[in-house]
Amino acid sequence: MSLIVEALGFLQVFSDGTVVRTAHRAAACSATSKDVTIDPSKPITARVFLPSAAASPSPLPVLLYFHGGGFCIGSTTWLGYHIFLENLSAAAEAIILSVDYRLAPENKLPAAPVGMLRHRAVA
Repeated sequence: MSLIVEALGFLQVFSDGTVVRTAHRAAACSATSKDVTIDPSKPITARVFLPSAAASPSPLPVLLYFHGGGFCIGSTTWLGYHIFLENLSAAAEAIILSVDYRLAPENKLPAAPVGMLRHRAVA
């Protein structure tokens, strides 16, 4: 087994197909966020961020957010994404749906974006 791809501090892919991702600091849900399942068969999950209870009772805008990482790394639970989206939700007074998609190379591209679109189009 030999190393064939490495993104230092994030990801290693070995010749036998094994993928090792470096653990990153995760954030638990807070009073203004909640984890939901979009499609349990894939599985595709998301974290929903709501502005504080003091927000206007009028309808709120919704922002759909896909984290960075080139479809290979990242998660809605990463601390940096969580803090950023929690603050953005409060400042923009918007609901934010942060999607946690299937990662490559275990899921061949374009599994992440196409799988989400196909599921939503059928639903």
